[in-house]
Amino acid sequence: MIPIGLISAFTTLPNLRKLLPFLKVILDEITIRTVLGAYLPQLALVVFLALLPKFLLFLSKEEGITYESHAERGASGKYFYFLVFNVFIGLTLGGTLFDSLMDIENHPNSIVDKLAQSLPGKATFFITFIALKFFVGYG
Repeated sequence: MIPIGLISAFTTLPNLRKLLPFLKVILDEITIRTVLGAYLPQLALVVFLALLPKFLLFLSKEEGITYESHAERGASGKYFYFLVFNVFIGLTLGGTLFDSLMDIENHPNSIVDKLAQSLPGKATFFITFIALKFFVGYG
């Protein structure tokens, strides 16, 4: 969950403004801010997920798998589990916990309520992510 959490944490506009102060002039432009806010996290995730199968295939070959088809099958399994656990569960839970860390620290019993309130807000991310993957050609 670490790579996906880092991507989702660093590609939000407030965090970009803090981490890269020279982008402040660009981020103050309303049209650029709207486009970046809507597509930057998903685009960073699509690029990361486009590079990930090559890395997973390399790892499968390093495991000592001799046949190419077995290595690809192993890489496909790793990719599936990465998508389910890191992208879906990681973004849903991690984004919520990261956004409301201070509230959870002050009221630890409110974790379930926070998750229930923020889960519908993550739907926009996933809809944009799927549409972007479709239009880029990685769907």
